[in-house]
Order: sequence, then structure tokens, then C-alpha cells
Amino acid sequence: MKYQKNIMVDIETFGTGERALIISIAMVPFHMEYKTLDVPNFRANVSIQSGLDAGLQIDESTLLWWIDQDREVLKCNLVDPRPLKVVLAELSLWYMRHFDQDTLVWGNGPSFDNAILSAAFKSVGSVAPWKHYNERCVRTYLHGWRPILQERVKFLGSKHLPVADAQHQIRCIKYVYQQNNVLP
Repeated sequence: MKYQKNIMVDIETFGTGERALIISIAMVPFHMEYKTLDVPNFRANVSIQSGLDAGLQIDESTLLWWIDQDREVLKCNLVDPRPLKVVLAELSLWYMRHFDQDTLVWGNGPSFDNAILSAAFKSVGSVAPWKHYNERCVRTYLHGWRPILQERVKFLGSKHLPVADAQHQIRCIKYVYQQNNVLP
């Protein structure tokens, strides 16, 4: 049986608009059916200057928000940054090596992760390697389930580290999926 491949995207940014400056990207593969997927995660930090050079923007209110967050988490999102164009090229190669055009790419909100990442690709003269019609929204899928999920699906790791955030979003989606579907 062939299982649908999925990827959970999580980015950390210094803004909230479509042209937000990305500081960190994670792509975590998964199967809805709880089958393991033998594909490594993609994780990279992005150079602030390279993002600014590409026309991405910093939002003052987001910087102020980061000041109130865990400083170690912020440091992890800023250590060993690489140029935006290089990170996105590596992300594209990773995607093309492990996935096909039928892969679903999930982001948390229709105007955040996927939209910002697509705008970043455009800013360096490239395009996201996945089809736009295969993008999925975590917030829409989980609508109405938040109170139950807060009680039953605990966050593991540190919030605002992209891999930990993506893994939590996957656990939430799988919980809802399991409640609504009979699994083999």
C-alpha cells in the first residue's frame, strides 16, 4: 500500500507579512497513517543580511516579541546562518531527492509558513519545488479541536524551535486524523 507523503513546514521569522525575514526553516516529513518515513528532516538557519539583501523585511513588533522569548531558543535560530539563496537551493534539492509532486506541504496558517516561504523563493529568483495546490493549512484542519489538543497533546521540546514546532503540529494533526478515521 502506498502512503501519502506529507511535510510539515515551520519557519521562524522577524516579521509576520508575506515578505517577512526568515531566520530559520524546518521541514519535517510524516505519514498521516503513523507509518514511519525514512527521510531526514531539513533544518537550516538563514543569514539576516542575505534576507535583507533579497528584499525581505523586519517588523519591529516581531523583534519586540522575540525579546520576551527564551534567549537560548533565539540563539539556536541564529547560530551558523547561511545565505538565503543557498538554504532555499538546498531545501529544493532535499525535496526533489525525497518527494514527488503529490506530496502535501503543511504550514500553520494560509498566510504564514507556506506563503512566506514561497515569497522568499521568489525573492531569490526561484520557485518552491512543490505544487501550490498541494499546500495544506494546519489551523484549518485543527479548527474546533484546540481545547482538546491543549489537554491531550503535550508540547515536547522548546517552542519556537522549528523542528519541535513542526513535530508538535504533526502530533496534533495525527491526533485529529485518528479521531476521524479508522486506521488499518
